[in-house]
Amino acid sequence: LHAAIARALMSSGPPIPYRSVFVTGASGFVGGYLLKELAGRLPQDARVHAAGHGGAGFLDLLNQDALSAAIAEMQPDLVIHLAAQASVGSSAKDAEATWRVNVVGSLNLAHAVSAHAPDATVMFVSSSEVYGASFNAGVVTEESPLAPMSVY
Repeated sequence: LHAAIARALMSSGPPIPYRSVFVTGASGFVGGYLLKELAGRLPQDARVHAAGHGGAGFLDLLNQDALSAAIAEMQPDLVIHLAAQASVGSSAKDAEATWRVNVVGSLNLAHAVSAHAPDATVMFVSSSEVYGASFNAGVVTEESPLAPMSVY
């Protein structure tokens, strides 16, 4: 299902049929491109809730209460989770902080969506780094085993 959503977002075609879309990591590299694509593909009455680091759209995924309140208020039917500590260098310097943001933050989001928008589709976007050592065996696909070689 998530691969189908990704293909729909990146191809021309009919509108994407969601009415309330929540994008985490919206201020990051991928987020900027995604928001532009969503603007042209969602129905005119759809709402996009963009959260990124800093600024008016800031929402701390480690603050479970604020996150739960936000999900309860926006009632998303699609959640695209891009937020993460995305620096390989920073992950090596502070593995605990990376773990908190990337794992605990994602779990907090999953709990909030489960509690307040249980019918929402959640698309979790990761990094090819999760396949790590699997690249040593050749071409990697979504079915390849996860074999990360770093905290990142």
